[in-house]
Amino acid sequence: MVSRIAPMLRDFMQKESAGGITLIFAAFAALVIANSPLLGAYKSWLDIPIVAGFGGFVIDKPLLLWVNDGLMAVFFFLIGLEVKREVLIGLDPMDALAPLPLGIALGLLIGKQAGILGFAWLAVKTGIASLPESVNWRQIHGLSLFAAIGFTMSLFIGNLAFASPEQVDAVKLGVLSGSTIAAIAGFFLLRSALPTAEEAQAMADPEAKAEPAE
Repeated sequence: MVSRIAPMLRDFMQKESAGGITLIFAAFAALVIANSPLLGAYKSWLDIPIVAGFGGFVIDKPLLLWVNDGLMAVFFFLIGLEVKREVLIGLDPMDALAPLPLGIALGLLIGKQAGILGFAWLAVKTGIASLPESVNWRQIHGLSLFAAIGFTMSLFIGNLAFASPEQVDAVKLGVLSGSTIAAIAGFFLLRSALPTAEEAQAMADPEAKAEPAE
């Protein structure tokens, strides 16, 4: 049986979509466990303390933090390697205007803004919700742009949707382009939404009254 499973597993791991398919099954298993009597045991397992140290340097954290922080560090390390490869190989600037990467970039930029800003506006207008105190629509718009910075799910879905390495590279280009534009635009929009010194002082001390002019 091992001789049959090993080649199948090796072929599966060589596929571009292997990571995405694995994540889907892991997410499905997590949903099943979260809605079953195994939830308590699962939470206890995540809280198991794991200690790593060298000399006087010791890290004592539960398994959950090791998974979250450790895997995220590995994930962004791999993203950095992908970006470095694209930079070293070199890309034609016109590649970003090809239909696939252009569609992904515009989907991130326009889709997130339309979804977050649009539904927030609709919720306020219908009375379902209200803007928090000292929050304006420009800030909501800036946050919707920052939400367009997407790596994990965008690359995950791209790896599932396309089998060709060239198409996967186009997906990465679109994700990187859209995320970069969203980060820059969101930064400047939120920066412009910052209150002035007088406004910040008034918000910090709302009871302060301006002295009447003589």
